[in-house]
Amino acid sequence: MPDFHESKLSAGAKQILTRLIELDWPALPHLKPSVPQTRELNQFLHGFLICHLEKIPRGRSAAVDL
Repeated sequence: MPDFHESKLSAGAKQILTRLIELDWPALPHLKPSVPQTRELNQFLHGFLICHLEKIPRGRSAAVDL
């Protein structure tokens, strides 16, 4: 799991990640991150994947509808 508490993420992005971890799947659509928070989280998780997998998995763009 990414250690986002020690990252440079904004307080709002950290709050969204905390809620993502805590909530059940049916509750996730109720989260309403702002466009900047979404962009920030996407960049953070992109870096996390690169760090641990050394590349972005094929098909990720289609999976997250970018």
